[in-house]
Formats: sequence, structure tokens, C-alpha cells
Amino acid sequence: MKRLVSMNVELGYVIITASFFVRYVEEGSLESRSFRRKNMRKWCIVELLTGKEENYMLTDLGELFSYSEIEGEKKFLNVVGEGVWRSYITMAEYENKLIFPPYFADSVAVYDLEKQEFEYISLPAETAPEGQRPRQYKKIACFKEKAYFAGDSISALICMDLKTHEIKLCSEWQKEFEKKYGVFTQSNIYSDLCVTGHSFWVPLKEKNYVMEYNMLDDTYTFYRIGERENQYSCICFDGSCFWLSGDEKFITKWDKESGAFELFEDFPLDFTVNTDNGGRKAYFSCSILWNHSIYFAPMSANMCIRIDLESGKMSSLVKRERKNICLIMKKIGNNNALYLEEIDGEKINFSKGCWIERDNSCRAAVISFTEKEKQKLLKKKIEMQMLIQEKGCVDLQLLANSLLPEEKKEQVLHKKDLAGNEIYRMTANGRK
Repeated sequence: MKRLVSMNVELGYVIITASFFVRYVEEGSLESRSFRRKNMRKWCIVELLTGKEENYMLTDLGELFSYSEIEGEKKFLNVVGEGVWRSYITMAEYENKLIFPPYFADSVAVYDLEKQEFEYISLPAETAPEGQRPRQYKKIACFKEKAYFAGDSISALICMDLKTHEIKLCSEWQKEFEKKYGVFTQSNIYSDLCVTGHSFWVPLKEKNYVMEYNMLDDTYTFYRIGERENQYSCICFDGSCFWLSGDEKFITKWDKESGAFELFEDFPLDFTVNTDNGGRKAYFSCSILWNHSIYFAPMSANMCIRIDLESGKMSSLVKRERKNICLIMKKIGNNNALYLEEIDGEKINFSKGCWIERDNSCRAAVISFTEKEKQKLLKKKIEMQMLIQEKGCVDLQLLANSLLPEEKKEQVLHKKDLAGNEIYRMTANGRK
């Protein structure tokens, strides 16, 4: 593969250059077999969002698509977070914008659907206490003009004003919990936040505790649920009762009004647990109300299970591969099916996906993209890479200039012009 530019150090001065992938230019096509073979990958979906007018899909590399039917054509929109792996793993819609809390990133991303461009809002210093990186916000809940981001970090919860983009830390609840119970705690979530009215619910790392957070006035209430210890990790509401699962082999049904609870322990005979998925102990990662049942997606459990709301009977569905975990379970197709996706628990790469139909049958899911959309995506990534490399070259040029004597600067500028002419000549030939 040719190099457009290279990096050389000569006699105390720097010639600024950068390697860039030019197979696109040299081969003149995205269709070459060698190119496709080296760039094929399985699409790992981290979020599916049912919007007001369109549906949206987000991948682990920040690729954003819209679609009508998930098995139909997808429209490539943009790439969030410069395409860095798992920079953003969830999103929500507000007016004509999509909001992305940062996971492996330091800024909130806001995508304007009309202008088709991103704006990034940096997290203020106060949201990153000592010892914590300002990242790993997994889930989002929007209420009126506010968005709440929740994760497993020390701060656990931040709030952003969707009009002014002001971001504040919401940590008073942690101080109150420690004052009341004598122990510091954090949120403990994998799945979507359970929202009821103007409140969302968060399972806490302190065993048996959950928090109801009122978005209307930023007040909160703690509840201790059950007598047997269980570190809850997902909560689901069926319209009258809450369903909770954690790191113990039972599921709790809880009535908030009466305080009554019931345990469900009659698991299928072939139900087992293993932690070959990176040591994760929670039995289930996601739970959802659908099809007159509560569905639980596996974390350390070896299967997805369903509890029928009428009979209370528990049954097994799709089995989990031994080292896999499931971090996404979503209603799709006008609520006619569930999409379930497994990823390798150690490599965090796509493993398999499946549909769960109304009759609770399962079939393999294949998320496909047209060649046209793949080419749009690749073109966007090339543009982004060029911008990143260009910025790096500019920064390096400024650094070099600050270190070079005047006579050497003239030599650098002369060689830079020669390199620029060479780049133009090569790319022009590639377009012919």
C-alpha cells in the first residue's frame, strides 16, 4: 500500500506527515474482494430507539442509522464520537434532536436531525470527582426539558438542561443514603431505566435497595425490597407491580402501594448459571414488559426466560452461549417482536442475534445493510480520518515550528509544499 505522506526526523527539524489509507484511491472502488475481506465485520447493535417519526439504530462504532423495518433498508445518517468503539451506547429523542450520553467519551453528543450535524457538550469538572473518569453513563431518561444520565460511576447520575445544555451533578441522594444507612452506594444498572410517570427507578449496589427518583422536583425515595439478600440489577413495571432480578436465583414481584412481595424460584430444569462471561454475577441484564409477560435477558444465566403474568409460570426461550452476555432486548416492528442480541462477554464483539415472536418462537436475526449505505458509511469514515490526521499534522507542525530556527522553518515549508503537490497528483490519478 502506498503512503501519501510519511514521518521523518532530520537534523533537528521535523517534516510533518502522516500515513493514510489510500486503497480507496488506488483501487478506485469499494467493490474489490481484498478490500471487502479486510473490512468485513459483524454489526454489533448497542441501541434501538423507536422515534416519533423514524426508528434509529446505533452500533458499537458509533454508526447511526434510521429505518422503518429493522429487516428492511437502513439509511446511514452519521457517525458519533469519531467512530471510537463504544464511545456512546444509548440515545434518546428530544424535539428534532438525538441525545447521546457519554460512555467511553467525555462529552454529551447532540445530533440535529434537520441540520444533520453533531454538537458536543463537555462534561464539567464537577461531574468527575477524584478517582472517577467522566464516562460510563449507560442509560438516559428524558422528562420535559431535562435529560438524566445514569451509570455505574461514582457520581452515578447527572442531569442536562436540554435547552441551555447546562449539566449538573445529582449526588445529594448518595449523601442522604449514606447518612441514613451508614454506607455509601452507587447505581447498579445494565438495562434501560424503568420510568413510571415522572419518576425513574434505579437498582442500587447496596443489597435489596432501589431508588425512585422524581424528575419533577429532583426528590428521591429509597425502598428496601424483600427479606432474602439480592443485589438488584434490573427493574421492570407491569402497570401495577415491579419485577426485580439480581445476583441470586429468584425474581421478586413487588407491590409498591402495599409493600407486599412474592418470589419466583421455579426455574426451568435446564437453567444454570456461569460467570465465564467476564465474571459478571447478575443473573439477567435486561427485563421488559411485552406480550402479557415479563422477559428477562441473560447475563450469567444460560437462557432468556419469560414469566407469564396470568399464570406466573416461568419458561425458557433462547439459550445463551457460554461466554456471551446480552445487553440489549428491544420491542421492534410495531411491538410485534423482540430483538435480542448477544455479544462475547470478554471481547465485547457481536456473537448472535435473534427475534422472539408473539408465539414465543425464536429465529436467528440477520441485520443487513445495502452496499449503497455501506459505501456512504465508508466515505464518512474516510472523511473523519482525514480530518483527524489533518488536525494531528497541524498540531505537530505548530509544535515543530516552535522548536525550529528560522532557516529550518523555511526548509519544512518547502518540503511541505512538495508533499502537498504529490498528494494532489496521486489522488487526482486515483479519481481518473
